[in-house]
This record gives sequence, C-alpha cells and structure tokens, in this order.
Amino acid sequence: KAVGAPAITARTKSSLTIAAARSPCCPSRDKGLVLAGGGSLLANFDILIRERTGLPVMYAEDPLKCVVIGSGKVLDQLDLLKSLTIE
Repeated sequence: KAVGAPAITARTKSSLTIAAARSPCCPSRDKGLVLAGGGSLLANFDILIRERTGLPVMYAEDPLKCVVIGSGKVLDQLDLLKSLTIE
C-alpha cells in the first residue's frame, strides 16, 4: 500500500473527485488518469491515486517536459484557455 499523510490523501482524493466532475473529458474506468509534472514522480504516488480513486493510473511519457510543452500550447491559444476556465 502507498504511504502518505491521511490529511494529504483525503485532500488529494477530494481534489481529484472535484476536478474529474468539472472536467470536459472525465477520466473513464477504462482509460484512467495520466500523471504529469514533478509531483507525479513522488514515490508511490501512482499507487496512492489508484488505491484512492479506483481508476487505472499511468505516467505521461515525460512527466516534466509534457507540462512545459502543454503550458506553451495553452499560451498560444489563450481564447481556448478562457473557454475552459472553471469559475
């Protein structure tokens, strides 16, 4: 089992649930979640998320670079970003 502080894991599960509900492309039980960014590289984070959500979890091909590349793409399309912003 993944190791983590209970308060952090409860907040993580709550945040994932809210984000998934508001996302225009909700994670499915088949496809699951793709982890990206430096935080995704924390030891056993994938296991923790899988245990807490019951969803399959995988890593992006290059978790650190994909965040930078994705941020650059969003900045090139600010109108799209505004349409996806959750208020």
